[in-house]
Amino acid sequence: MVLAPKNARKIIKKAASTDLFHYTEVSKRLLPAIAMIVYADTSVYPMAFKLFGGIMVITSLVLYFVPRKMHHQYALKCAEVLKPTLIRLLSPIAVLPGSLLIISVN
Repeated sequence: MVLAPKNARKIIKKAASTDLFHYTEVSKRLLPAIAMIVYADTSVYPMAFKLFGGIMVITSLVLYFVPRKMHHQYALKCAEVLKPTLIRLLSPIAVLPGSLLIISVN
């Protein structure tokens, strides 16, 4: 996101553009979410893992039932709002939770 915000924007625009992309995207969110819940007790912050894993599972399941075209329209609107400069500014927000996740695994 920091190094190639235009590419990040292109990827956002492709979200749910086809049935394959839609269900692949949702499944790629669901599998790590389930793993976070299953392995939460082995982490430094088990409650946080269960909470965030649960949120990801719920939102993923909701997305399975949201019409693909609606999901794609939402992605297009987000890509329109997220200009490359804004993506660069917001990218540290994505890095922080990812880094915390990595260091909290035992």
